Amino acid sequence: MPLAGVDAQAVLNKQLVEKADMIFGVFHSRLGTQTPREVSGTAEEIQQAVDDGRPVHVYFADMPHPADVDTKQLAALNKFRAEMQKRALVATFRSVEDLSAQVRSALEHDVAAHALPVEREPGSASGRAVLRASHTFEREPKVGARGKVTYRTVRDRIVLTNDGDVAAQNVKFELESLDDGHVPQVLNRGDVRVDLRPRDHFEYPIMRYAGAASAVKVKMSWLEGENEHTDEQTLSF
Repeated sequence: MPLAGVDAQAVLNKQLVEKADMIFGVFHSRLGTQTPREVSGTAEEIQQAVDDGRPVHVYFADMPHPADVDTKQLAALNKFRAEMQKRALVATFRSVEDLSAQVRSALEHDVAAHALPVEREPGSASGRAVLRASHTFEREPKVGARGKVTYRTVRDRIVLTNDGDVAAQNVKFELESLDDGHVPQVLNRGDVRVDLRPRDHFEYPIMRYAGAASAVKVKMSWLEGENEHTDEQTLSF
């Protein structure tokens, strides 16, 4: 417990953050209480973990806020979220089940990628495939008739990566809209089933039209030997 008369957050950092293998930050409508060093205690814990090179995952709820939401806290949270977005540390969730699936995937990813210790049942396999979906694109400048430069999205694609230590065979996925928009159209390779070796990836070109979904659920399935595995993940565009 923090000691009276001392910097409580600094004590928490020493007691918890410095001993953690990975850090998860989950936010809904509040950022928290400011510390002498950061905008909130949780923000300070996240920053220290990043500085120390520990795996960090930050989740923001895309869910309705309570009627009595603290508007100052919400404004501070939105500012913090924008800063985390610039550092590519942001993921979103739309339900407790969605968050649970993403945290499970992140845990499996970090255990495999950073060789973190994990207890296994006697006789269990030495590892498994861990599939992660990501969205990537490039921006291309276009000069208009009056010399005005605009940018358009090109080479828009979903990437599946195997961050585990076992090959994923016969990989396939499908997309489900999480709002009223249409799911992106997967081009050319949508029906291709691939095998992903550890640390391997495969890119699926996509096309997003007007009215496309701002977030989708990626439902992935694959084989490890004769055993079928599934996982889900949310992607925001």
